[in-house]
Amino acid sequence: MDFFVQTQTVLPKKLITSLAGVLARLRYRPIKNFLIGSFIRAYEVDMTEADALSIDQYADFNDFFTRRLRSGARPLPENAKAMVSPADGVISELGQISQMQIIQAKGKMYSVSKLLGDNDLAVYMDGGCFTTVYLSPKDYHRVHMPLNGKPLSIRYIPGKLFSVNNRTAQNVDSLFAINERLVITFEDEETKKNFVLVMVGALIVGGMETVLTGFIKRSKVPSILDFQKTTLLRGEELGRFYLGSTVILLCPKGMVELDELMAPGMSVKMGQKIGLI
Repeated sequence: MDFFVQTQTVLPKKLITSLAGVLARLRYRPIKNFLIGSFIRAYEVDMTEADALSIDQYADFNDFFTRRLRSGARPLPENAKAMVSPADGVISELGQISQMQIIQAKGKMYSVSKLLGDNDLAVYMDGGCFTTVYLSPKDYHRVHMPLNGKPLSIRYIPGKLFSVNNRTAQNVDSLFAINERLVITFEDEETKKNFVLVMVGALIVGGMETVLTGFIKRSKVPSILDFQKTTLLRGEELGRFYLGSTVILLCPKGMVELDELMAPGMSVKMGQKIGLI
């Protein structure tokens, strides 16, 4: 096994993640400014699109990491039937859902049923398509709606906190189906078919939050969460990661045709067209 991945198997991942969360919430100006400034330099973060340009404007590292984009930074396609990327990042994999399996990395498949924690929903998605977007540390970390959608259910599934970068995806079986995750099911306003957006937790991810539920409290047991039954429009904010992770978008057969120009390794921006319904 890869040394980096092997190290993760013995690290106290939840303790490390908790300690990182404490640092990310510190509001003592010299420390939080040092953390933010160092992070910007280390990862060459593009701050020109941020609503707040000065690090002094951020209350803590979390506030910086989940920074809002300035108005107009992500114009949506004029075509109302264009499905857009829910996040900034890199497409790690995409394609067809076949026999209730999807690609994790080259040569590695995993179960949609395990990912979603719902076999009936996995059957519904079979034959459809998926897109996996990896959010690196330098990326914008809010997650937005790919289409107009009415929320139907939000399932919290506890799990591991492995890193979700490409190196780990190539070495850990069923990575996205064993890590902590939120499974959010929507009804598409146009087609009336259901699509699913999965927010995957990871190492040093201090937590996840949605506009429907608020901050997600970690638990040792799966649960169906209560939420505000409010239809969200394409491009509208859905949630955010407190440090980087992955978003997986699944659509059923016949609902959407993915853009043929997309390919693994391609960078995408939130609001960019990735398919047509």
